[in-house]
Amino acid sequence: SPCLGAVNCTAGQYEVSPASLVTGRVCANFTECGPLQFEVSAGTAFSDRICANFTECTSEQYETRAGNDTADRVCANRTVCNDGEYEVSAGSDTVDRTCANFTECGS
Repeated sequence: SPCLGAVNCTAGQYEVSPASLVTGRVCANFTECGPLQFEVSAGTAFSDRICANFTECTSEQYETRAGNDTADRVCANRTVCNDGEYEVSAGSDTVDRTCANFTECGS
């Protein structure tokens, strides 16, 4: 007769609890990261995959790198126009604000 612990976890699974004298090995499927998530840590034979939500850029930030399956989105603060400058372009979700110096008019 087969041993209780003889069942192995398959590809795409990890061991939740090992076999004992009275119970068999318990396996579970790896967590699937959702479409708005990335993988922080790949699963191992004994641990589940860890997923995290992508960072959301604020209205005062823009995206400098899109997120992917294994990396978070990177946001940067928008340039703030200084005194003596004006806003040429407000930018977009992926482009920074552009400022330019005022031109001094002759009298």
